[in-house]
Amino acid sequence: IRSHVLWIMPALIIVCVIVLALNMDFLDGHWPPIYTSCMVILSQTWAGRQKESYKRETWQLISNLKAQEVELQRRQHTAMTMLSTFCDCVCPLGPDFCLLEPSPRLASFLLY
Repeated sequence: IRSHVLWIMPALIIVCVIVLALNMDFLDGHWPPIYTSCMVILSQTWAGRQKESYKRETWQLISNLKAQEVELQRRQHTAMTMLSTFCDCVCPLGPDFCLLEPSPRLASFLLY
């Protein structure tokens, strides 16, 4: 609903400004406060729409990142399972080439 309001409000404000501009005789000098009020409402609506689009974009990026993380974990599990099947031992290494987790198959392979 919030998205629909943020799209409809600017159109309503523009229509109100046009109607007020056409009925200048009726206002009798009250145009500046009404004009200022319309401009404040319009700027607030625009800012709300921008914030909404920013939040939606952030949400989509986080959602895509989570989906990629799940896919990466699935692929890593598949690769480890396949390597464990075909290799004598599989040892995950860190960036400094240290073992990340104990490997009983490596210990038995080295007769340790």
